[in-house]
Amino acid sequence: MKNLAKIILSIAACMVMADSAAAIDLSMPFVSVSLPRTPINLGGVWGPGLQEVSAEFDAHVVANCAYHVSASFRQFKHQKRGETIAAPDLQVAINGDKVPIGAGRVSVVQSSQGTGSSGVDVPLELWLGLRHLANYPAGRYEGALVITVTAGP
Repeated sequence: MKNLAKIILSIAACMVMADSAAAIDLSMPFVSVSLPRTPINLGGVWGPGLQEVSAEFDAHVVANCAYHVSASFRQFKHQKRGETIAAPDLQVAINGDKVPIGAGRVSVVQSSQGTGSSGVDVPLELWLGLRHLANYPAGRYEGALVITVTAGP
């Protein structure tokens, strides 16, 4: 029965921005990125071989200067037992670019100028491939997509 174990995956989109901030001094460079506030549920996977799941969502960027947004991914961790899915058994791509698990990031969007006051929506596609699921306990796993924002070119 171990091979039929179902693993439920969810990911919390982590933002690098404060929930509340003081008034923004528009003469200073700033970049703001907002993501969906709810966890992204990737559904369930089970069975042998490579199992694939994906989700699409938008990041909203507002900037008054040149900016760069990149993303990294932290390992999936079992919600109750704390075990992680080993990096060789987990593949992650964002907008088609493979992301090294836990150590490295990929560029999501960059611009040499600001966005204007209304900002822009940046589509993101998160893809995950998982192998050897029978080696891991069944249950819910969580991971984190970490968005890093930098002002400047």
